[in-house]
Amino acid sequence: MAAGYPDRSKIDAGIRLLMSRQQPNGEWLQESIEGVFNKNCMISYPNFKNIFTVWALGRYAKIYGEDASPQKEN
Repeated sequence: MAAGYPDRSKIDAGIRLLMSRQQPNGEWLQESIEGVFNKNCMISYPNFKNIFTVWALGRYAKIYGEDASPQKEN
């Protein structure tokens, strides 16, 4: 979205994916490890699943305004 990608259908597909992964209680699950260092120590950033997801959804709503409902692919 920030790059102004011209094919909105790809952006809509990503937004639909984010929305479909949201749990009934409003959260998103931690699905994997985000980083590894020293070849054996794994790191989780538990807030990434919320921060970047909500940021993407908010950015989508801001850019597309009243037409912010992701369009179904034909």
